[in-house]
Amino acid sequence: MCEEPTGVLLSPGPALTRSGSPRALFLLRQCQPGRHVVGEAGEEAEKVVAVLPGPVGQHLGEPAEQRGDIAVGELGVAHEAFIWSEPGRSAVVYAYEPSEPVHGFLTFVRDTPPFEAFRDPRAQRELVASQFPEQVWQVPRLVAAMRTSGDLFFDIVSQVHMPAWSHGRVALAGDAAHATSFLSGQHSSVALVGAYVLAGELATHADHAEAFAAYERRMRPFAERNQALATAGGTIVTPTTRAQVDARNALLRDPEAMAKELATAEAEARRTTHSSLTLPEYTPAP
Repeated sequence: MCEEPTGVLLSPGPALTRSGSPRALFLLRQCQPGRHVVGEAGEEAEKVVAVLPGPVGQHLGEPAEQRGDIAVGELGVAHEAFIWSEPGRSAVVYAYEPSEPVHGFLTFVRDTPPFEAFRDPRAQRELVASQFPEQVWQVPRLVAAMRTSGDLFFDIVSQVHMPAWSHGRVALAGDAAHATSFLSGQHSSVALVGAYVLAGELATHADHAEAFAAYERRMRPFAERNQALATAGGTIVTPTTRAQVDARNALLRDPEAMAKELATAEAEARRTTHSSLTLPEYTPAP
């Protein structure tokens, strides 16, 4: 069906940490005419960072925060969340239903991603613990739970910016093409829109190269506008200055101020960005 592999998609995330060596998420092959490959992978699950020649990590953009998610047992909370913050660091506990476990995460800002820690679960725990030495609030309990948790989730909050979304008969969709940080609030939405547009362009173009070009031409501006929303989205969760911490706390304590914030021109601009692409009605080519 296909010849020898011509490229590999690599992950610096969990696919590396367990085995200690790179693992191919997809093998891209030069296939017979009429065959296409579409690559997609969850940005939070396993980060796809390379499809074109170059070092792993070169397409991983805008690292903002590192997170370690943990279950912290019962704290008597439900339908609510609590945040402790110092500039650049936050500890959060949240719960949904009373019968469900309380969860927590520790998040902190770094100038560079700690890629070396992805290969070593012990290094992950030590790195997170070193960022939270305070003996206040639930911070010690969160750190202790993190050290012994059997389901620790450690990752960086980031986005993927690819120079091209297709090569030959291979196209990328969703996070593999344009991973949008969850800080934008548009992570899944942009991926769903992209899948729809890619399918529509393939259905209406007889030539796959024209379909891939039309897909990227239509989707890239929309994806990049939504990615841009994330550059300010981390302030609520992890403010980086004392002034931001104080402003965030004052906003959360005042429902009227929060309502006014949601009605600002900036908030309206975000909502406009969310719906800035009108989905076309595709008619399959004869």
